[in-house]
Amino acid sequence: DGTHERLESTDLPVGVPGAAGWRSHEVALGPGDLIVTFSDGVLDLYDGTLRAVDRVAELARASASADELVRRITALAAGQANPDDVTVVVLRREA
Repeated sequence: DGTHERLESTDLPVGVPGAAGWRSHEVALGPGDLIVTFSDGVLDLYDGTLRAVDRVAELARASASADELVRRITALAAGQANPDDVTVVVLRREA
């Protein structure tokens, strides 16, 4: 339906010392729904703030597949002079 929902987390990122465990979350995905998770380097491709999540959501809506979304984000990173680490994982539920 073109909407997005940000799943909140207060846990430390993977790989950070002291990040021993994480709380789990459950969400129901309908056919065609996506889960997109990414590192802060993706936020830095825009303005570095959480407002950049909306920009990633726009890219997701405009992408025909999970692969296309990953390609679009990595293309943005390739155009940066000194990009931070850029990690993105996209899962799409098929019908």
